[in-house]
Amino acid sequence: MNMQADKTLKYLFVGGPPRSGTTALAKLLNLHPRIAIGIERYKYLYHDVARKDEIGPVLFESQRFFDIRQPETNVRAHAYGNFRELRRKFESVHYRGDKLPSILRMHAMLDRALRRTRYVFIYRDVERVCSSWNARAENPRDEWPEMNDFRAAVKLMNRDFRSIHSLATRRPRKFILVNYDELFGENGDLLLTALLRQLGLIPHPETSRYLQRNLDTYRLLRSKPLNLDDDQREYIQANMDWKVVNEIRSILLKPVDAERP
Repeated sequence: MNMQADKTLKYLFVGGPPRSGTTALAKLLNLHPRIAIGIERYKYLYHDVARKDEIGPVLFESQRFFDIRQPETNVRAHAYGNFRELRRKFESVHYRGDKLPSILRMHAMLDRALRRTRYVFIYRDVERVCSSWNARAENPRDEWPEMNDFRAAVKLMNRDFRSIHSLATRRPRKFILVNYDELFGENGDLLLTALLRQLGLIPHPETSRYLQRNLDTYRLLRSKPLNLDDDQREYIQANMDWKVVNEIRSILLKPVDAERP
């Protein structure tokens, strides 16, 4: 690592409940020339108590980061989409880090090991997350556990949203919340600009092009019926902690004002 990069380098982590769009957010951010983050690069290592002393800056040095090892992750280079470009720009980025839905529960360990850390959590409509969990749990060809259905999704979101709200309320510049539908919807550029400003970065044409290219995909996903029946919807309505959901919604990052330069 060159000395100039070392003076300004910070660590950025992306998280949120599974099936909320964490991978899409990580891939979007990776298109920015000043950001390079993994796609669950150290997912097994973070959870390995016996190896917790290995968590530190060395994991995010180029030689180590691009040496993908089976005991640390099951996500290979092809999943990144732009792995070669990630390697090319790695030494000049302002943020390095990783994406993992459960990164919330690792933040204290990462803060101690890395110090200069920031986190972006993504929020997605509760019923759509539950529907996605159902679809995977019901698919016999998917390795997703059958028990991880809409009920499990509600339980996990209730737990995670409470923790995320507490962190983001106390330290809003360190823990940033973004709305999936606003980011990948019609005016996503305005929210992306706000997010990059929070990170001390300026917008880049490649990230804008990505949002435009994927707008039709987003519209198609929104048009699909939810994989939830009436009883399942009733369960969600009765068991979701809507108070904390509303609290989360109230502190989501706001898009920049389109009227302002």
